[in-house]
Amino acid sequence: MPMTPIIESTFHAGRIAINYGEAAGTGPAIVMLHGMTGDWRGFRDLMNRLAGGWHSYACDLRGHGKSGRDEGNYRLPDYASDIQAFLAGVSGPAVLLGHSLGALTAMLVAAGKTELVRGAVLLDPPVYVRNAPLGTHPAVEDWFGWVYETVKDGPTLDQVVEACRLREPDADEKEIQAVALRVSRVDPGTVGAALEETMGDDADMEAALAGLRCPTLVLRGEWRCGACVREEDAAWMRATAPALQIVQIPGGSHGFLWENPEETAELIQGFLGILR
Repeated sequence: MPMTPIIESTFHAGRIAINYGEAAGTGPAIVMLHGMTGDWRGFRDLMNRLAGGWHSYACDLRGHGKSGRDEGNYRLPDYASDIQAFLAGVSGPAVLLGHSLGALTAMLVAAGKTELVRGAVLLDPPVYVRNAPLGTHPAVEDWFGWVYETVKDGPTLDQVVEACRLREPDADEKEIQAVALRVSRVDPGTVGAALEETMGDDADMEAALAGLRCPTLVLRGEWRCGACVREEDAAWMRATAPALQIVQIPGGSHGFLWENPEETAELIQGFLGILR
């Protein structure tokens, strides 16, 4: 599969600079939003798979990657405000595709700015945090806690690389370097807000879900495999927004997009086909 050229640019969403990658295409716009501790580069493969049919954008959320920092302002409405500005100022009306934190952000944006969102793809949205502590998913709490301790004192990249080696001694060196670079660019305040359980302040997930008016696909893994949607969460989503299309990836963890890229991309492309 030939690689699609991706150009990095910066958009100023108020006082926050949003870094993003753009793969030009002749089709409609799709804007991709990563999860906490991620960055836009995690969508390179998916952008490549959608090349030709879609004009793809992938954003670094505030406090991540090369985007701006805003100490103390890492709540879901803050992330959503940035993306609303991005849609209005850069991409225009678009399909939103988000993973994890990006999925929650996409849900809020889609409900609040219906004129700017043509459709939504929510990848394993951790809606369990609406009524349960973060530690309900021990692996998530452990990862956020480790990232916070690793970056809180402003370490060098080499120090983060060594911390990654200690955490995953059997990991491939190339992967260690990639994870270290990504983690080194995370503002500790982002994971701090999640650990302190203030990230969801002023965000009504039920109202946002019920307020969705665009076609929406939810892809979820299996909780027992590390995914972030419990059976009761899926039932809650169906009851709150009956028009949602919810599909489970058998054996999928929270990272099924990268573990099963072909299967996941096929499901996404099938859904996007109805929005063209």
